[in-house]
Amino acid sequence: MSIGSLRCHVYYFSQKFKQIIGQTVRSFIIRTRIERAEHLLHYTGMRVTEAAEALGYNSLHFFSRQFKKYTGKIPSKIR
Repeated sequence: MSIGSLRCHVYYFSQKFKQIIGQTVRSFIIRTRIERAEHLLHYTGMRVTEAAEALGYNSLHFFSRQFKKYTGKIPSKIR
């Protein structure tokens, strides 16, 4: 398989995903991570930094911005 055909497949997958799910793959992944973070913060004793790290965020600031963008809340208020 060549790189060119791989790109075509990725493009096709992305288009079909958006058509079926109603959002881009990237948006779906971010939303899923933020929902998981919300669950971790609400139902466990995890601190915000621990939840962010557990979900693969290297920057607490970036995590907090995305969290607020998707939930309308500040992560520390969930805990």
